[in-house]
Amino acid sequence: DYVDTHFADAGTGIVFAMHAEAASFGSRVSGTRVRTKLENLIKMNPESRIIIDMREVAFCSSSFADEVFGKLFVAKGALAFMSRFELRGVHPTVQSLVDRAILQRSTSKA
Repeated sequence: DYVDTHFADAGTGIVFAMHAEAASFGSRVSGTRVRTKLENLIKMNPESRIIIDMREVAFCSSSFADEVFGKLFVAKGALAFMSRFELRGVHPTVQSLVDRAILQRSTSKA
């Protein structure tokens, strides 16, 4: 019930407000919790797009970015990741960390 009311799809996708879903953005442990929430959301809502709202996240650690985005990208595959997730309001510093995490994780698994 919590997921149904807290993460309802308004027609454009399910908004996942990152600042409200993580206590911090500096550790792999915190990243694991966020990734688990995102994986559960896509399992419970197989037809919905997940919009990850990053507007209030000015910085995150490399390990957090890898744990959330690098691992999701590799687990889901490039096309599925791109079609299921949308990042909005990403600070340029965070964007570069996410891009680097995805690149490093995907090339190390190839």
